Amino acid sequence: EQGTMTAPTTKRRVVTLVHRIFTATGIKPGGIDYITSYLKNNGFEIIFIEHPLSGTHSSRITREGGIREYRIPSSGILRWPIEIIFNIVKTLSCGKVDLIIAVDPLNFISAYAVSLLRKTPVQFHAVDFSENRFGINLLDLIYRKIYDFAVSHASFVTYVSKNMREI
Repeated sequence: EQGTMTAPTTKRRVVTLVHRIFTATGIKPGGIDYITSYLKNNGFEIIFIEHPLSGTHSSRITREGGIREYRIPSSGILRWPIEIIFNIVKTLSCGKVDLIIAVDPLNFISAYAVSLLRKTPVQFHAVDFSENRFGINLLDLIYRKIYDFAVSHASFVTYVSKNMREI
């Protein structure tokens, strides 16, 4: 009797870099959760690297095995370079990644750096845009430049409204 061998199947892996609104009961879900739910239901392994949008919450990595929290020092703009480095290191430590989803321009910087090293496609998921995001001319200019860079360098772009497509 002849046996058949099947190759082991491995899930395709998606790393999602996102800033979250943390509440007393957990995180506020957003549009990215619909995308990742669809991918998970279609056999993808989803890894979230999540940072607080504001406040003092820990950053965390969420994957099938559970949640691991990390205290990142500093806050606001001083925290951004640390988050970028954190995202790069933690994404690279995930092994083979089939797709990186960056949910905002800041996270796109990390995703793009990894894509240059690993040739991983990057989806830029644009959730909002504001010409006057910070109310500080220099920061607003930097934000717009990073946003434009993300749109023009992503493997593909998704957005939450038709108006976002026009920007």
